[in-house]
Amino acid sequence: MDQMGALNGLIAFADVKQKVLNPETGTSLLAHHLSHYPSAVLHAGDNLDRALDFFASI
Repeated sequence: MDQMGALNGLIAFADVKQKVLNPETGTSLLAHHLSHYPSAVLHAGDNLDRALDFFASI
């Protein structure tokens, strides 16, 4: 998240694991190298129908 609280991206454990276990990955790996913006986001105020639609689409 940035200083204003906006989402900059997500880091999945699988991505971290893949990079860390790769011997070609250097030691200068930064968070933005691993992050990606999600295709959809659920918010605390979203209802159950919205959440179910989201999960059905992935």
